[in-house]
Amino acid sequence: MRKKVVLSWSGGKDSCLALDVLIKQGYEVACLLTTVPKEIGRTFGHGEKRN
Repeated sequence: MRKKVVLSWSGGKDSCLALDVLIKQGYEVACLLTTVPKEIGRTFGHGEKRN
């Protein structure tokens, strides 16, 4: 049985690399987690829009 994990996601290359490494190590990435402040409606790291 694979271990399920949640990955803190910024949308940048480091997050992509972490996701790739986890998958290759056999983890099941159940969810990508990011924060979107109400005031700006975009992520902190790379400014992606909420929707």
